[in-house]
Amino acid sequence: MTTLATGKTEIQVSALPAPAPARASAGRRGRAATPRRVRGRAGFTLLELVLVVVIIAVVVGIASPLLNNFGRGRLLGDTADHVVMMARWAHTQAVTRGLNYRLNFDPTKRTVWLSVQNGPSFETLLQSQNGTPGQSLSGTTTTYAGVGEEIGYTYNVQDPINFTTSLVQQTDGMYVQFRPSGRSDPASISFTDQAGNVIEIGCLATTEQFHVLSEDERQLEKSMPAPTPGLTR
Repeated sequence: MTTLATGKTEIQVSALPAPAPARASAGRRGRAATPRRVRGRAGFTLLELVLVVVIIAVVVGIASPLLNNFGRGRLLGDTADHVVMMARWAHTQAVTRGLNYRLNFDPTKRTVWLSVQNGPSFETLLQSQNGTPGQSLSGTTTTYAGVGEEIGYTYNVQDPINFTTSLVQQTDGMYVQFRPSGRSDPASISFTDQAGNVIEIGCLATTEQFHVLSEDERQLEKSMPAPTPGLTR
């Protein structure tokens, strides 16, 4: 505040506020001078979409044969493993229950199934020692019926898997027999897929469990004499 003296009268004059610095104006000028940001484009052009589709098609074309071969390889292995499981189950049941079990094969119908001794006659350890296996002491013929458990259901070998066996066709079918003594018929079953891959399972001795045969066992099996038709091992 400024005091002016004019004669006897004093006049007080308030000082005018100093002008504010031109920050706002400078700020506006600064913002105006800053270039605007350019937003990125959204979406794809038609050419980009076509290129993506072409790349996906090429990758799928390369991967499809590999996946198909992998699936066929798994199917071949799964088929062999399932039949081995059926054989081992029949072996265990024969010893536990004192009954003959059979693992039956029909290559023409591409089926595998289990059957169990049924009827008035059955083979026991005593009959194996004193009589003819597969036939009672009284001469009554042993009959066989399907296994009621789930594993006994008919197993259908899927395309393109084929199989052959070293078994001979007997009057009552083609089968491997498992006995209460723990012995079974020596046999081999070869499974082949469309690509020519082979898995062979079986047992080469009467006391062996069914398993996947090694290359050495396969060569040994070829040198063994063929079973005599109509002979129950």
